[in-house]
Amino acid sequence: MEKSTKNKSLIIVISLLIVIIFVLAIFMAVIITKYDNLEDKYEDKYEERYNENDTTINNSKTEEDYISKDKALEVVLNDLKITKNDIYDLDIEYENKNRYDGVVIEINFDYDGFEYEYYLDVKNGNILDSFKSRD
Repeated sequence: MEKSTKNKSLIIVISLLIVIIFVLAIFMAVIITKYDNLEDKYEDKYEERYNENDTTINNSKTEEDYISKDKALEVVLNDLKITKNDIYDLDIEYENKNRYDGVVIEINFDYDGFEYEYYLDVKNGNILDSFKSRD
């Protein structure tokens, strides 16, 4: 009889632990979901504010003072030691970026399973920044 009572007590304790773990798992899932939503909300607000100050340069008169897009691409390809045939989804634009105090050439492309993003000084073609992320 005493053994049966111990077994029942053990089963109750184990059952309670399972219920507690289940409730904690649900609680954590709710917190993570709320955090992700909050993070997305603030990222969207940041992008809105950041993009308000970034405008594409469309005035071709202004572009005359800048290095060409072809020359900028050449600088990037030389930096990576690859050719234009190695890359795809190429996008090159003159952009006004506050974080670089003015106009830069932004170059985006995919290569070897990665997405590359380069920012070059429009006056001399020097690389200001570059980013590489999984495609």
